[in-house]
Amino acid sequence: MIDGLRREPSVSLLVDVAVQNAIKMREHELDGAFLTPIDYARESSDYSIIPNVAVSSSVATDTIVLCFKEGLHTIRTLGVHPASTSEIVLASILLGERFDVRPKILPVMSGFEEALRSADAVLLVGTEATEQASHHRNKLDLVEEWNDMTDLPYVHGFWCVREGEFTGDDVEVIQQACRRGVESIDDIVSAEIEKRDLQFSPEVLKQHFENFSFTFTEEEQEAVAEFLRYAYYHGVVP
Repeated sequence: MIDGLRREPSVSLLVDVAVQNAIKMREHELDGAFLTPIDYARESSDYSIIPNVAVSSSVATDTIVLCFKEGLHTIRTLGVHPASTSEIVLASILLGERFDVRPKILPVMSGFEEALRSADAVLLVGTEATEQASHHRNKLDLVEEWNDMTDLPYVHGFWCVREGEFTGDDVEVIQQACRRGVESIDDIVSAEIEKRDLQFSPEVLKQHFENFSFTFTEEEQEAVAEFLRYAYYHGVVP
């Protein structure tokens, strides 16, 4: 998603977690940012979504995983990293809708094993989820659960800009950078393995990336709208 932008001289790129992007957008430190659906919804009247660019998935990717001690119906406390805004909402929606469970949310900054000792379940996101999920027997892939419940993909995030800040040419730069990134998937896989010393073969990591979609069609837009409807029902967004 950002690989093409790294090589774009007209773009000043700041890489950070989505929640920090949201804060910096709100404080006018950024003109545009990659935001999660929840971070966008909280300021949606001030932002526009760049067309045709997003990250979504419909199958199990071990990217958003709920690991738990016992049965799902016995979860009373859920350990989460506070920065995982949309993922926390996703977990709350699915536990409530699918299992009639509404756990207390416990912010945790410790490692996975320590977090699981202090909570009935732990929400893992991103690389940590991918690395830990394969070692834990009791787990639930929340993207797969969302797709089972709604028959829609889960949209992890999309590019947003402040109204009036980006020209048509600026938008095209981001769209083209995304297309170049998708076309350069083999190079990105090799760079990721070398940079992070990941314990995956290039073939496995490439297949992992190919489980994601990088467009924002009507289906992804419907998925975001459905997610925000559930979030509103559960009292997360006004």
